[in-house]
Amino acid sequence: MYQSMCVQDLREVFEREAKQTGRQRLLLTMAAAGGSHFINVAYEPHKIIQYAHMPRLYHTISPGNMYPG
Repeated sequence: MYQSMCVQDLREVFEREAKQTGRQRLLLTMAAAGGSHFINVAYEPHKIIQYAHMPRLYHTISPGNMYPG
């Protein structure tokens, strides 16, 4: 999928930039849809986890049910 390739490319660019400048590597963070079904369908978490820093799943409580039924 495009997302995992993009995350991998960004991580490689961040590492190269850190080596060239002598600065700390930039952190790669991301926000994703909540719910494992949406994450597994829209992203490749088993691939992205290799490149993201401190992966975390944040849950936002929203009023009401977005997907009734």
